[in-house]
Parts: sequence; C-alpha cells; structure tokens
Amino acid sequence: MLNPLRNMKTPIIINKKPENIPRLLSCFHNAIPNNKKAIAIAKYNSSSIILLQDNTSGEHLRTTKDKIDPPKVISTKVDFNMSSPNDLIIANLEVLRKEAQASKETKDRFRARAYLNAIKAIQGCTYQLQSGKGALQLNGVGKKIATKIQELLDTGKLHQVDELGEEQLEKTKTLTIFANIWGVGPVKAQELWDMGARTIEDIIQDYQHLLNDNQKIGLEYFHDLQKRAPRWQVEEISNKIAAQVRQIQRELGWKVKVRVCGSFRRKAETCGDVDVLLCETGGKPILNELVDRLTKSGLLTKTLGIGPTKYMGITMQTGTAFRIDMETIKEHEWPFALLYFTGSGPFNERQRLVAKKMGYSLSEHGLRDVEIGSYVKEITSERQIFEFLKMKYLAPWDRK
Repeated sequence: MLNPLRNMKTPIIINKKPENIPRLLSCFHNAIPNNKKAIAIAKYNSSSIILLQDNTSGEHLRTTKDKIDPPKVISTKVDFNMSSPNDLIIANLEVLRKEAQASKETKDRFRARAYLNAIKAIQGCTYQLQSGKGALQLNGVGKKIATKIQELLDTGKLHQVDELGEEQLEKTKTLTIFANIWGVGPVKAQELWDMGARTIEDIIQDYQHLLNDNQKIGLEYFHDLQKRAPRWQVEEISNKIAAQVRQIQRELGWKVKVRVCGSFRRKAETCGDVDVLLCETGGKPILNELVDRLTKSGLLTKTLGIGPTKYMGITMQTGTAFRIDMETIKEHEWPFALLYFTGSGPFNERQRLVAKKMGYSLSEHGLRDVEIGSYVKEITSERQIFEFLKMKYLAPWDRK
C-alpha cells in the first residue's frame, strides 16, 4: 500500500499533542494488525485515517481507501466507527464505579449504584452509542452520566478518570476486554492480569494454560464473537433450524414449537447471538434430538455446554462464528418464556416492576402471586400477560 503522505502538496496537521496519541489509538486496538504499530490518527470528512508503521520494513501504511483527497487540516477528534465506543464507555464508568464503591460516604454508594445501572444498560445496548443524548434513551442512564458519555465521545477521555490515574484506566479497560472472552468472568480476568497478560494476543501466546476448555473456545473465536450477525444470516440459521424441526415432526410425529427470540424477533438489523426457544408438547427430548441433527448437518460447530433443557454453542456462517443458545421449556410456560427471551432487557425490567407493584413475580416460568405462592393459570399468550398487568400490548419490535 502507498504512503498517504507521499506526493502531498498540502501538509497534514495533526491537531493533537504527540503524548495524547496513545490514548486515541487505544480506541482502535481491534483495528490494528498485529505486525504493525500505529503512529498517528486523524479524521477527515467523517473518514478515519490511521497511519501505521510496519514493524519490519518501517513503511507507512494506512487502513482507509487507497485514494483520498489530501486535506489541508485534519482534526483528530476520535471517530469510534472502527472500534467499540460502548466498551470504552463501560471501562471508564467501571473505573468511576469502583472509586465510588471504595468510599465510605453514603452518597457515593448511590453514585456507585448509578454507574452500575448505566453499565448494565450499555452492556444490553444492541448498537454503538454516538452521543450522550442518545444514551439518555437507555433505561438506567441519567443526565449526569450522559454528560460524561458525551465528554468521552468528544475527547476520548474523562477528566475524572484522568485524575484517578492512567494505570487504573488501562487496567479496567483491559479487564473489560478479557471479560468479553466467553466463559471468562471478573475473577479469571483479574488472574490473567495478575499473571502478566495485557492483551488478547498475550493470552493466546502465553496464558492459554490458565483457561478451561470452554474458555479456550471463547478465546479462539474471540474476535468473531465481538461482532453482531446481520439479520439475513440469522434468518438463514432460523430457516435451517425450522427445516430440521419439520423433519423431526414428519419422522417422529412429535409436536414441536420453535421460535428464534431476542433481537431477531424484535426485528433488529443485527443480532449479538441466536436465541432459540423450543417446546415439545408431549414432553419428548426435543433438545437432544435437534442438537444431534444440527451438529451432523454442520450448523453447530462447537458445544460450550448442554444439559437437559439448555444448549450453548457456536455456529459458523460464511466463515464467521456466532453464539447460539437453545432452551426447551414446558408448554404452559411458553408465553412467559417467549416474552422473557424476546426482551429487550430494559423492557423486561419495567414489566417485572409493574408485576411487583401488583404483588406478583414475573419470570420466564410464569406469573406468581407472591403472597399465596401459586402461579396464575389459564394464560396462553403474551397478549394475555399484558392484559393481566393492565399494560398496553406492544409488538416485539416495540419493546425497547
């Protein structure tokens, strides 16, 4: 590839101090090849440019289109389109949460809780945040935290976090990335850090012996599993599952209900994973039968866990790995499970709160009278659940 600085008549001006470049580049860790190091970053007409230096040849490379009109001045305000702003936001809020949690002041305990609520809301967000105003649409993000999110999106940093120290921020960001490896929780992420791991590549090269088999699978497909599947690919998976279910019904005479839930049922353009809900009205072992057939067909490529009612695994589509979960439930639980696994998470929380105020506990298993301890009977559809709770019925795609 050509040096973008070569033959340029107009000089490029980088509007950032050199010492601040590493902070900006930290936002793009997933976009930079292993054999290169980034030396500068710029933004021009909404197109991000990263200048890379090959570790062996020293030749300067770029990651944008080969042809570009040379700009007179390039602002280096961070463009997050090439990385995950949500992860960066979560890492910064986690630093502030831990700082507040360590305080003995009562007001700081409430502050820590507010940060936690915001973190959970952003973790459940199906798109990348572009503004603090947009973050306000999430249940759990208030005005003060939205202001911090805007500062972070504008500058790539938070002054409050800067005051706590760069080392603490880098550690929290790294632990956030490690915890995104499937099967790796906070304890294992901390262990990897304590043993000296600082990047995913470090773990691949030197620390795999610290992982169990499922965590190694999560590491193997780490970069794929950070991506969201286009709707059309999930639809293909859905059609293949439905075809196998129809075959089971023809061959074995079983009566099977199947539905792909989650963001797919909410008609999202992309899906973080594939959530499949199953029910065999006669109590037959539909999960094991279906998993066996889908594995033989090649749709399921890796099994992360399987039990009597739940399967967790990985499916490969057009060379990319995606997570897939399948769960089988009892027939009388169907409308409640369908509601629960469709989401969204914030909507489920609001609906459970309505039920709680009425003296009921709502879950994927049913609607339980808290005082008596028994479940409400004769509810056979999602719409009836809404009616019981005196809520206006919302179609799946309206459940924000």
